[in-house]
Amino acid sequence: MRCWSTFLAVLPGALCPAIVPASAVTAGEIRTAEQPYVIANSAVLTVRSQTGEAYQVYVAWPDGTPPPDGWPILYLLDGNDQFPVAVATARRMARMPERSGVSPGIIVGIDAGPLSRRSRDYTPRANLPAGLIRGPGTHHPTGGADAFLTFLTTRIKPVVEGRWPVDPGRQTLAGHSFGGLASLYELHRFGHFTGYAAISPSLWFGGGTVLPDNVRQFDGHRSSPPFWQSALFRALHFLVTPT
Repeated sequence: MRCWSTFLAVLPGALCPAIVPASAVTAGEIRTAEQPYVIANSAVLTVRSQTGEAYQVYVAWPDGTPPPDGWPILYLLDGNDQFPVAVATARRMARMPERSGVSPGIIVGIDAGPLSRRSRDYTPRANLPAGLIRGPGTHHPTGGADAFLTFLTTRIKPVVEGRWPVDPGRQTLAGHSFGGLASLYELHRFGHFTGYAAISPSLWFGGGTVLPDNVRQFDGHRSSPPFWQSALFRALHFLVTPT
């Protein structure tokens, strides 16, 4: 997780207004890129939900021959934000698996779409007025996690696993914030994956009542319930080695 901390630490300096005035850069020093940035060994799929909504699904796979049981696979919620960094980080760490503990694998990023759809898809049903969550100046529907997770496991997963060799024993679902909440909810409600990663999950949602205590109180240590500990801890082995 240190790589995320480093990445976030440099953002303020990297994205602040340039210190060198624009006039100091001459026209002859500026070159226009003629080709878009492309992630090698990647594809963009469009998968439609049961109601006909189109979801963009980003897939990246390793070079070389897959293991006999297939590649391990990581499904990322909020793929529109997380996919490029996750692919670059995983590939970099997989160059030295004996040191990093990371083996090559497939990464799938699921585009959350508009904020209204993300709020709906990543939240379980909760006792909220009119099924709405209120943010700054917004009113977004919630409570669609069951339908979305069913779509993920019955439509997206079969499409991906029909095109790439995947190890059924090494399949991880990961998410951040609302995505982390959805990941924990999938573990509690369905359990279709062998590993889970919930990064800063929105456990406050629904007054903290949408998940049972043994999920909400998971802390990654030996004091946690054995099942939740092993299921969530395995997720981290795909990207990082605990120190």
